[in-house]
Amino acid sequence: MLLDCGIKLKNNLYLLGLYTCVVLICKYCRNYTVNLILSAYIVKAKNEGIAVETHIDLPENTAVADMDLCVIFANALENAVNACKRIPSAIDRTLKIVCKTKGNKPHPNHQ
Repeated sequence: MLLDCGIKLKNNLYLLGLYTCVVLICKYCRNYTVNLILSAYIVKAKNEGIAVETHIDLPENTAVADMDLCVIFANALENAVNACKRIPSAIDRTLKIVCKTKGNKPHPNHQ
């Protein structure tokens, strides 16, 4: 089982082009796929000097397909990290990632 998870993790990150970015997978929520995306982009943000705050209330299974969650989160976080990098003052570079569920459907928000 552990080997399967490791292979799945490596394959998912490789497909997303993020494999070399991730040093450690942290648990931000119960959804495995979203954790992969969050871990990769949070590491990327922190490496760019961006402070990150998270509040992710996402169950293991949602009404949204994992691939769709990947696309939604990866796109939003990539755009947010790029926008934060353009802020001249390092002290003002903060990324807040919030995701709440309503009726088993995620409602992501980033600021």
